[in-house]
Amino acid sequence: MNAMKSRSVLLHGQPVTYVEAGSGPVLLLIHGMAGSIGNWQEVIEPLARHHTVVAPDLPGHGASAPGAGDYSLGALAAGLRDLLVLLGHERATLVGHSLGGGIAMQFAYQFPEITERLVLVSSGGLGPEVSPVLRAAALPGADLFIAATATAGRSAGATLARGLGAAGLATSTVTAGRSAGAALARGLGAAGLATSTVTAGRSAGAVAARGLGAAGLATSTVTAGRSAGAVAARGLGAAGLATSTVTAGRSAGAVAARGLAAAGLRPIADVAEVARGYASLADPGRRAVFLATLHSVISTRGQRVHVGDWLYLAEGLPVFILWGARDPIIPVHHGEHAHEAIPGSRLEIFDGVGHSPQLEAPERFVAVLERFLEQTEPAQFDAREWRARFQSTANGV
Repeated sequence: MNAMKSRSVLLHGQPVTYVEAGSGPVLLLIHGMAGSIGNWQEVIEPLARHHTVVAPDLPGHGASAPGAGDYSLGALAAGLRDLLVLLGHERATLVGHSLGGGIAMQFAYQFPEITERLVLVSSGGLGPEVSPVLRAAALPGADLFIAATATAGRSAGATLARGLGAAGLATSTVTAGRSAGAALARGLGAAGLATSTVTAGRSAGAVAARGLGAAGLATSTVTAGRSAGAVAARGLGAAGLATSTVTAGRSAGAVAARGLAAAGLRPIADVAEVARGYASLADPGRRAVFLATLHSVISTRGQRVHVGDWLYLAEGLPVFILWGARDPIIPVHHGEHAHEAIPGSRLEIFDGVGHSPQLEAPERFVAVLERFLEQTEPAQFDAREWRARFQSTANGV
């Protein structure tokens, strides 16, 4: 994506940043919560060889300005439809990651005449379970903690990246275990999403356990108490946040690598993107958007939105579901159940990959996506077919 410059257009009076590349049938890439165009950085160029790729920053994310205050799935889907119209595109295949998957499904429901295919990548909206860290972020007072730690995260992310680079660790390395980026996000969260300050030397796992326990979240279901706490302590410590000194150059990289390795992790491509996304929340406006978006889809009990009641409408729409087998944010069985519920859908599970297959295994991601696009025909909306589906469910058929 380095050779592809982002552009900006005014949409409803607000600047929206996006990347558009290539030519051919349109692929609309929709990132997740606290994400940005950068979440697609490894796949835009190869996908643009045969397609017109449009990858926007959602309102209040990346370089796009905040919207009017409605960050529901319906409002975000409508904004994307309006962007396509503004850019002169009549139809598109939707590719949504995480929250972006939920937006893509909402888009397909609201605007079936525009939707050619639906690709769901580690998608939200398919079941109640979600990472306890995101559930904890829905707690009262989470704003104060995020404000304190996101500012520190800017320095941590930069130092960690420099350290890993100095040690000669390629960020494209594929993990053999869980997603390091997701684990880093968990580690940051494990420092205590119910507190307003970070206390050096305090047990991150203990803080997380207390905060999650106060919200009624069973700490036995998470690694926050041990593993994520260790990631926070070692990872942030290696970046100089919890220790008085940091060894420069190769030593810093070695310290960071040892910390990640001790938690069963290897540095991978999405570490930098997760760190960048979290650090962006130091800005009050971005933080407000993040929390508004999160509260629209997540509570302390889990995901608020579940599209299971109208998955039957996807019949006749080519649907491809991709998931990392080691996803620590949204469990892979959500994808498996959706595959069973959508006739004719395809499922691809990436072994050894976490929440971001497009960053952790970009070559495989592009290969399987292009094969799906080649082997399927764009859906053609037929109002009579939709009416028949509505009537069949109303009649209990």
